[in-house]
Amino acid sequence: MKRKKIWIKLGVLVSIVSISVSGVPYRQQVEAKSGYVQAKENGKERISAEEYNKVALDFISLLKPEDFKTWDQSLGVMTEKEAEEIKTFLETTVIKDEKDDYQKAKKIYEWITKNIKYATLQDQNIGLRPYDVFKYKVAVCGGYSNLYKAMLNLAGIPAILVTGDTTAGAHAWNIVYADGKWFFSDSTWGSADAQNFDYGLEMFSKSHTSVDLYGVSVTDKNGIILGFHKGLAVMGETGGAKTITVPEKFNDLDVISVAQSVFEEKSAVEHLVLTEKVSNVETQVHSKTLKSVTVPEESQYYASKDGVLFTKDLSKILIYPYQKEETSFVMPKEVTMYDEKETFQNPYLSEILVEEGNEKFSSYDGVIYNAEKTRLLTVPEGKQKIYVAGTVELDNIALNGKSNLKEIVLEDGVKAIPPYALNGCSGLTKIYIPKSVGEISEDAFFGVNMSGLTILGEKESAAEKFANAHGIRFVDVKEIEIKLEETKELIQKAKEYDDTSVYTDESVETLRKAIEEAENIAAQSDVTVEQLNKAIENLNTAITNMEKRKEEPEKPDISEAIIAKKKEAKELLEKAKKYDNVFVYTEDSVQALRSAMKNMENVLNQEDVTLDRLEKAIDSLNDAVLGMKKKGEVEKPEKPNGQIPPKQEKPETPKTADTSAPGAAGVGMMLSAALITLLQRKKK
Repeated sequence: MKRKKIWIKLGVLVSIVSISVSGVPYRQQVEAKSGYVQAKENGKERISAEEYNKVALDFISLLKPEDFKTWDQSLGVMTEKEAEEIKTFLETTVIKDEKDDYQKAKKIYEWITKNIKYATLQDQNIGLRPYDVFKYKVAVCGGYSNLYKAMLNLAGIPAILVTGDTTAGAHAWNIVYADGKWFFSDSTWGSADAQNFDYGLEMFSKSHTSVDLYGVSVTDKNGIILGFHKGLAVMGETGGAKTITVPEKFNDLDVISVAQSVFEEKSAVEHLVLTEKVSNVETQVHSKTLKSVTVPEESQYYASKDGVLFTKDLSKILIYPYQKEETSFVMPKEVTMYDEKETFQNPYLSEILVEEGNEKFSSYDGVIYNAEKTRLLTVPEGKQKIYVAGTVELDNIALNGKSNLKEIVLEDGVKAIPPYALNGCSGLTKIYIPKSVGEISEDAFFGVNMSGLTILGEKESAAEKFANAHGIRFVDVKEIEIKLEETKELIQKAKEYDDTSVYTDESVETLRKAIEEAENIAAQSDVTVEQLNKAIENLNTAITNMEKRKEEPEKPDISEAIIAKKKEAKELLEKAKKYDNVFVYTEDSVQALRSAMKNMENVLNQEDVTLDRLEKAIDSLNDAVLGMKKKGEVEKPEKPNGQIPPKQEKPETPKTADTSAPGAAGVGMMLSAALITLLQRKKK
């Protein structure tokens, strides 16, 4: 994930501000969901506001406070001249002669609450940029929080912008660092209650729930970018990996969320693997690369089938991956909700079947209808020819913009084609309109290439009249001919499912019977439309009810992180073997080394080995190597090249929002420091 850097020179304040592109856009703060204050979903208690807020504080406590002392230009541009003016004002009036950071912060807070007015509809010059708020003294919560952070930063005090939800709706506030602690502080609400300066976690959480922390992110050892969005969240990754596996923890904090930034257009992710602890996935997905989402069966929040993400009870389809390559999808009978326009944008998908027993939806010719088949709901993007059930009342939504459609057959019973019903069907070349259609709007074919269109229908029908009036080619075709063609096409399609290696014997037998009956009916010289309709219905039912054989559980995908960790473990194992020498090292230390090497070999031989097991085995072998004692000596052997030192109690403290990997020199310094610390502990 690339980051844009801007140099800002503010007199005494010279820094590089990294503009984060991994968080939710600041201007979208008004879209925060009110459900987070009550922390309930589907009637079930989820994570409380206090828990969200505590995790936010725990997360930033793992980072360096000094990384939050500079103003983030992505929140609103502040020039050097503007910064100097505000800084001078602070030092000469608001915090003059004050030395204590907590008292400085409180005085800045009090000045803002007393001097900034909350905007009304009649107000002009409502500020969002810090200087505009400072100058015009009128703002809403975003402006209050921006000015508060800017003033704190100019006073040398770390501060973070937070957006989230309150008992009064979407809101913005700050987290401030002073006197060795981080605390929530809401300057907007300060005019009504001064205690909002530092109410304490419990009281503050009665009215506020943190959703996003801006400019706060960290990259873990596997290149996963973590931030805060409705809990500790995956925001992206740094190495262009095709698979993102959500880590279970970061420094003992559970990772429970996947942010929208994971699915941004610049992301290359193809496979997303969740853990059972993930309780939030942003599902307004615009990824053009995603192929699958995988959820463990133990999850209480989500389920996945064939790479599609559902709610746990399968009642809602959340993500149908854009690059999922299968052409057919069976909607489970439990589904009651999906986004009719957005869910099925996949260009490969040409057929959607609805499992028998679904009370909300039905399917016909591979498209989705309501249960009664009176509304056409969704046509898959990859479909080129469609038979529209005669029970449908057409609207201007379902077929709108289906540029891949080449042929449409409206079955007998459809009564009208309303305005813009076929708007944007730019690839349409042929449409059959039955005699039952008595009204065709002048704008029905808006966006269709009329010169390349052929209308099929019967003589003296509304279809013929419309075609003649608009110079469209017309072909006289009887309904029985269209219905016979549909039956023959469906027979050929049904035969594609005749595969006992994929489907159960029982479902294949039922299918074969439906095919045989349909072929016999289609071969009759005096066949009727009613007979063909019955054959079509039986074929569709047989196809929908095709049951796949139960497959052996697939071996879990080995992520790139595990592959890399295995390589590291094998290299360390080879280097450790050089210390297996009872003539040089004490018997106890050699035995400990051999035990650690044996454990490493066992872990490497496990087919379902996890990243956590590999890391523990590496740590154990590192400890054994560092614990080697030469006979008659107390010195430790030199660390083998490539060795990873044991985990330290001190948490990672990378730069805020820095997604780049540390340089080799930096890594060497960290490893050296860690080794020295460990040796000192062992000597104690």
